[in-house]
Amino acid sequence: MAHHLSAPLASMYLADFGADVVKVETLEGEDWRQLNLNGAIMRVRHPKAGPMRTMGFPLTLAATPAHLRRGAPALGADTRAVLREFGYPSREIARLIQANTVHCV
Repeated sequence: MAHHLSAPLASMYLADFGADVVKVETLEGEDWRQLNLNGAIMRVRHPKAGPMRTMGFPLTLAATPAHLRRGAPALGADTRAVLREFGYPSREIARLIQANTVHCV
């Protein structure tokens, strides 16, 4: 792109097309510390991506504490299963993958 729009102008154009536009705030040192202390941020090890931070659980229940069972799937790992769930036949799924219409690993 040869030029860039200012944030307010880009927001105005996007809003004209019906897009919801919000400003994304970044976190600074003490904010991260508080989120970590509250358990809002979890440190996990993803099998492919390695160590990373992710959102923690929104509720803490004493009798049934939440726990992370597995990491997020890799991009395309669940493509076949999702398409099957939506009723796509195996031949159509294979055609979509062959045509690079969908990503599958």
